[in-house]
Amino acid sequence: MIRLNGQHRMILQLLDDTYIHVPLELSKPGAVILGSAAGTGIWLVELSKLIPTTVELIGIDIVDKLFPGRETLPSNVTFQITSILNLPVEWTSKFDLVNKRLLIAGLRHSEWITAINNMYHALKQGGWIQLYERNGSSGNLGPIGKKISLLHQSIMQSQGIVGTSPNTGEVLKRMAEEARFVEIKVTYYEKPIGKWAGEDGIKSRYNSIQLFRGLKGLVLENEGFRVEIDEGMTKPESTSVLICARKLIDEYA
Repeated sequence: MIRLNGQHRMILQLLDDTYIHVPLELSKPGAVILGSAAGTGIWLVELSKLIPTTVELIGIDIVDKLFPGRETLPSNVTFQITSILNLPVEWTSKFDLVNKRLLIAGLRHSEWITAINNMYHALKQGGWIQLYERNGSSGNLGPIGKKISLLHQSIMQSQGIVGTSPNTGEVLKRMAEEARFVEIKVTYYEKPIGKWAGEDGIKSRYNSIQLFRGLKGLVLENEGFRVEIDEGMTKPESTSVLICARKLIDEYA
């Protein structure tokens, strides 16, 4: 839980403390937001304090052990065990926004296609998705960052995740296009890792180590868990990507 909440803080800092990156009319009746791979639910819970209480917030994950207690939640926030790969039929055209973060190593290539198509069908016409993921390549990496990028790519390839491209943003953008999303915007963010960048760099270093430890089974199988994320970094050493895309407003016109 500490690791996931730490990642949340790091992501928010990278995104200028912005939770929603698309134009939404949340004051209208019936607005609903879905948080996929909700984890500890921190994104939804914090968001609920910033938007009208009339907005319904639903968090889903494949396990519920990290969900906050029902008694601690506002009345408009709920969590349930549900997979983005198998959404309820009654959720068709239900949501104004689907938000998903850090699932790049959790789904295989074919499952990503299913997930993005399911998000499309779950959205109302004109609804949006936000996908935040680690990106596997950057043109401005230092020596350690390049090793991290290679490790990221190795994990993706070994699992058949998003094909063989190291650029997560390009692959997910193409999938969104194939799912008929429009107004697709891909934004890349660089973050420093290491003591050279002060407290922020140290926190990023810790979160990166925890992320790879969570994947150590995969990494060890590929004899790749030998990257030391430490001093010697003099450039932004890791990149992330935010993909925002919209469902057609007049799809059935």
